[in-house]
Amino acid sequence: MGGSTLRAFRLFERVSGLEPGAHNLFNQALALYSLCRYEDALQILENIDMPENAMLGMMKGQVYLLTCQWDKAEAQMRELCGLNPNRQRFTQLLNIAIDPILRDKYRLGLDLQLRSAMLQEDGNYRQAYELLCKASELRPDDASIQNNLGVLAMKQKLSSKAVLGHFSAAVHLAPDDDRFKRHYLKVWRKIGKNTVSE
Repeated sequence: MGGSTLRAFRLFERVSGLEPGAHNLFNQALALYSLCRYEDALQILENIDMPENAMLGMMKGQVYLLTCQWDKAEAQMRELCGLNPNRQRFTQLLNIAIDPILRDKYRLGLDLQLRSAMLQEDGNYRQAYELLCKASELRPDDASIQNNLGVLAMKQKLSSKAVLGHFSAAVHLAPDDDRFKRHYLKVWRKIGKNTVSE
């Protein structure tokens, strides 16, 4: 499962052995995170000293959530918000870390997303789609999930209406994110004409 991610992990593992810099270690931890090996990723992340790196801080906080280390997740998100007071996403993650119901839904949904990505990487689009649908039920306000459902719907050659429905939902959930608008327009130009006849 996750063939190219596993190859990437092995590569970063070798590179980190030769040159154990913070960036190489971070990439190794990122690959482990993508393989749903959260405890292994956390071992590496906790040994990287780059408090100013927002991506590292966010990933560390997410892994604390995934491993049910609630106090550490909250502390990490508070530190991240203190270093980046204008980043709304970090404030959202802090609120998730504090609220027992939100954090459990977030944890389960994120785990399903990562497992879906591994299935997609291996070409198991139907199973990946099913997992992502479950993640969407847990996190209906997540535009990325809707966007990824659109991608998987296209790969399975589902109806144009279904495909565009997911991409449209992503735009609706994150109207300020130009990535989702671009994806929707690109897909609409490609298959939108067929929607009229369905």
